[in-house]
Amino acid sequence: MRRERGVAIVSVLLIVVLTSALAYHLVSRQEIAIATTRATLEFNQSKHYARAAESIAKTILRQDRGRSEIDHLD
Repeated sequence: MRRERGVAIVSVLLIVVLTSALAYHLVSRQEIAIATTRATLEFNQSKHYARAAESIAKTILRQDRGRSEIDHLD
């Protein structure tokens, strides 16, 4: 009877360890997926900011086209 309890305890511990390892693996993969999604969203947002800035600059240069022949920082 005592030997059967030892085998049962070892079996339960093995199941707990395997379940914990699986849960850890799934959580790690989920964190990687979240980080990848966040990076993609931030990249797309920065790309849209750059395109908007470019569009604003084009509009300003078109408006300025009739006022002067030279464009510079001064």
